[in-house]
Amino acid sequence: MTDLLHTAKNRAEKLLNREPEDEQEARALEIYRHLVVSLFDVVSDEDYDTYTAKLDSLIKSNLDSESIWAFVDLISEMRGPIAIGAEVERGVNAHLSASSSQKAGKRHRENHAMKQDVFNWLDANPPKPRGMDAAATAIFESKLVPIKSWRTARDWVGEWKKLRSAGTA
Repeated sequence: MTDLLHTAKNRAEKLLNREPEDEQEARALEIYRHLVVSLFDVVSDEDYDTYTAKLDSLIKSNLDSESIWAFVDLISEMRGPIAIGAEVERGVNAHLSASSSQKAGKRHRENHAMKQDVFNWLDANPPKPRGMDAAATAIFESKLVPIKSWRTARDWVGEWKKLRSAGTA
């Protein structure tokens, strides 16, 4: 372990083991303890989902408009003269990005299913050469899927054609 990392770990342990001054700091410390685990003890791929689920749960149950400032203070104390704060920030950003991606995937699940229905229909009814507009019109007017614009249908037909011509589907 490098001297910098050893110094950072010692500093983190001091922060983690101190007595909280109030309820807000106690709640912030609970999240901070869980977050620091990933800095010094690498979380395996198998355990990552469990780790992030617990972190999400801790954040939801412990952070509010008062305790967030105690958490920010803990992070800034950790940064101090050492550059480990950037690692914490990267870890938090990676977690937030993964969480956002998962939520977006859930939010767009119905749209992806509709697109797949259109692709399946196009597989069974391939458009004639230069007939992509006609295929989009048929999809839109037949109400095959509940889309709001002809342009969406046309974009999906174009995407289907590109996938098929590239041999990827």
